[in-house]
Amino acid sequence: PETLRSIRKTGDLLRTLGKLDEAEPLCVEALETSRRVLGEDHPDTLRALGALGMLRRSQDEPMQAVPLFEEALDNSRRVLGDEHPDTLILLDNLSGALRELGELAAAESCYRELVEAERRARGAEDPSTLRSITTLATILREQGEHAEAQELLVASEPSARQALAVDGPEPLASLLTELGRVRTELGAFAAAEAGLLEAHALCVEPPGTPPEQSAACVQALVDLYAAWDTAEPGQGHDAARAEWSRRL
Repeated sequence: PETLRSIRKTGDLLRTLGKLDEAEPLCVEALETSRRVLGEDHPDTLRALGALGMLRRSQDEPMQAVPLFEEALDNSRRVLGDEHPDTLILLDNLSGALRELGELAAAESCYRELVEAERRARGAEDPSTLRSITTLATILREQGEHAEAQELLVASEPSARQALAVDGPEPLASLLTELGRVRTELGAFAAAEAGLLEAHALCVEPPGTPPEQSAACVQALVDLYAAWDTAEPGQGHDAARAEWSRRL
C-alpha cells in the first residue's frame, strides 16, 4: 500500500508541476494496481480514481474525467459517508469538470450538496465552506441567477469577516470579489465598487492573497467601471476603468 500511495502521489505532484506526460503512466498504474490489490472500495483506490480524474482535467479532457469522479464519488458516499473529506473533495472536483463541459445545472446541484455537507461537517465559517459558497454563487451568476447569488453571498459575508482574523484574507476577498461581480450585473454599481475596493485592499496587504485572486479582483473592477460608464457616461468611470486596466 505504501508503494501504491507513493506512485499515486508522485503522479499527482507531476500533474501539479504541469508534467502531464510523466504523470500519466503513474496515475494509470496507481489506479489499475489499487483495483487489483486493494479492491474497488478501498479508500486508496478511490483516491487513485480522483487523481486520474484530475489528470484528465489538466489534459483538457473533462468528458473523460466526469465518469472517473462519478465512480469514485458513488463509492466514497457508500464506503466513507456523505461528509467524509474525501467525498467532499470528489464533489468539488466533479462539479469543476461539469462546469468545464458547460453543464452548469449539474455543477450547481453538486455544489449545493457540497455547501450543505460542509456546513454540517465543518461549520459556516470554515474557509472551505466559504470557498464553496463563493463558487456556488459564481455558478448561479453564470446562469443569470444574480438575485439568488447576491442573497447567498450577503448571508455568508458575516461568517467570512469573522473568519478573517484566523484564516487570513483569501476567503473574504474571494467572496467580496464575486459579490462585486454580481452587484455589477444587477446595476448596483456603488455597492459593487465599495466591496471590490475592500477586496483589493485585502489582496495587496500582507499576508495578502494568491496573485490570481488579486488579478481576478482587478478584472472585476475593470468590468465594473466599464458597465458603470455605459450606464452613466461622463461621470469619470471611463478614467477609472483605464486606470484599473493598466494595473492588469
